[in-house]
Amino acid sequence: MTDNWQKLGDITQRITDRLAPVVINVELAGPIAVALYAEAMKSGIKPETLAAEAVRSYLGDAA
Repeated sequence: MTDNWQKLGDITQRITDRLAPVVINVELAGPIAVALYAEAMKSGIKPETLAAEAVRSYLGDAA
């Protein structure tokens, strides 16, 4: 039987590196920005929340 134990710090570092958030700023202009803003106001949510949810919906499990 082999000893496959790893230091907790090593495992934690590998996991937290994968969970670190990535921030991307996007600027929208023109009709798409107007439509996004109008839909967000109609739904009562922030435009950035609507954009994030749309991307998450498009990417599916990858997001």
